[in-house]
Amino acid sequence: MATVARPALLSLLFVFAYAPVLFDLVQGLPGNELVQHAPFVFALAGYLVLERRRELLRLAREHDAGGPVRFFLAGIVLNVVGQALGVYYVAQVSLPITLYGLVLYLMGPAAARLVRFPAVLLVLAFPIPGKLYLELVVPLKLFVSQGAAWLLRQAGYDVIRQGNVLIVDSLPIGVTEACAGLSSLMTILALSVFYGYLRIRRFGLRLFVVLSSLSLVFAANILRVTAMSAGAVRWGQESVFGGTHALWGVLVFAACVLGLLTVTACISRLEAWVIR
Repeated sequence: MATVARPALLSLLFVFAYAPVLFDLVQGLPGNELVQHAPFVFALAGYLVLERRRELLRLAREHDAGGPVRFFLAGIVLNVVGQALGVYYVAQVSLPITLYGLVLYLMGPAAARLVRFPAVLLVLAFPIPGKLYLELVVPLKLFVSQGAAWLLRQAGYDVIRQGNVLIVDSLPIGVTEACAGLSSLMTILALSVFYGYLRIRRFGLRLFVVLSSLSLVFAANILRVTAMSAGAVRWGQESVFGGTHALWGVLVFAACVLGLLTVTACISRLEAWVIR
């Protein structure tokens, strides 16, 4: 009876501890751009777990619950501390640790190894803290505006840059957070980590794919601002920054995904050639 009661108790504790964290995440989906990639990341992690479900079920049948519980307890403690101090990011990123610890206890070390990467991937689902967001978004906006200003000057436009505002042929155009690419950056980051893990074996090459994909996001957003600024001068701001603004975002994301697939395919072939 005790062997059944303890796993059930730990599972209930996990649900009770993380219900507020997950509810918070779901509640932020409609209005917070930095949370909107979270379902995508959970789907990627879920895919990896489902792909290994037969092996996990086999290991669960062979292993009696009662493995090390320290990872589970460490995650719970981080969750409690994060929520008590109002540092919700700590509470959020403790979820993968607790989940890993729960699998380790219930199914054993072999099963825990199978879910380790999906658990790590879940860290990317949570929005970065507000202070860090502000520290990142301002330099990103400046970087994108600088790159766009340079390209516009090469194209013959008269450009004055004032911070993240471009004055292109006397028309002021602001580089917003969306144009800085931070929201798409998080999605592409998760996708590059996931896809690099699937296609490439060596850690160094996986890291190269991730860094390349982030560079693609910056380059695509610079081209986006450049094209939108040139279009605004020629056809008016409403024609570019009105209903088609979201379409520009979709095009940038599609270009980044296509670039990621291309880079990963090239690195995968190079790795196969070197190993052979």
